[in-house]
Amino acid sequence: MLKLLNITLLFFCGSLFSQNISLTAPPERLNPEGVTYGGIPKITQDGNYIITGGNKHKGLFLLDGNGTLIKELNSDFSAGWSFKLNQAGNKIVTRTKNFDSGLSKIIEIDYSNFTTKTLSESSDPGIPFYSKSGKSVIFSDGESVKQFPPLDTDDIGVVLSGSSIKINGAFEVQNFNSISNYFENSNVLFFEFNPSHTKVAVHAAGEGIRIIDFNTGETYQLRNGEYPCWINDNYLTFMITETDGRVTINSDIIVASYDGSAYSNITKDFNIPVFYPWANLQGEIVFKDGYGNIYKTKIIIN
Repeated sequence: MLKLLNITLLFFCGSLFSQNISLTAPPERLNPEGVTYGGIPKITQDGNYIITGGNKHKGLFLLDGNGTLIKELNSDFSAGWSFKLNQAGNKIVTRTKNFDSGLSKIIEIDYSNFTTKTLSESSDPGIPFYSKSGKSVIFSDGESVKQFPPLDTDDIGVVLSGSSIKINGAFEVQNFNSISNYFENSNVLFFEFNPSHTKVAVHAAGEGIRIIDFNTGETYQLRNGEYPCWINDNYLTFMITETDGRVTINSDIIVASYDGSAYSNITKDFNIPVFYPWANLQGEIVFKDGYGNIYKTKIIIN
């Protein structure tokens, strides 16, 4: 059963908020004056580190939890766009681009010892993902799917190949069709399991965010939502962006339950658009504005 929850008007009405969701403090800008990062920020599960891309998504930078630069981890093009963090909080996998050769690399960076491993180099690899266990990296490469190392028999991996979704491993037989059939003709941009892998949030271009609950078989749609990230098994954060067809008029960071019954615009008091939220299980959320500034806040869900 598909439930269409058209809650966009609720999100943009500043007088409406959820009694379940509250901020511990207003969002705080982390980077000092004169220092900007143009890429997408992500915070680790323990909150000790923030990883972000540079301007135009070039390179990756390791910051501490307060936004102080520790080290530039990589200087390649596109490294700051499609990177993923492992659950253990010590590794990043990403896809980089060499415009001279036309080749892209899938690399894994261990920022606990600042080592980099090249997993693959080819003309058009897909976005890499960590498996559920965090032990394997999985991505598409042409018509094939690559796994480094191969998935354990009880592990789960997801692949975005072009705009299609492929599930590999123990999850495949039971739930593959319930995901892929919904997005057969969609341009899938982002795909995130909740921590227990009982729900998935999928952002497809022009379709908002669709959430599939594997336990109940129900599907929910958060219209106009983009770039989902789970805070816990039942709540997620995402952005809602308003444009006039050419430029961004407004963009806010939303926290909501997967079914839309609880929601809050946590940046309703901002006077500039903000984008790309990322959260950890402690409720810490980082996001960016259009000027290369990174912000951090923390929410409590009652």
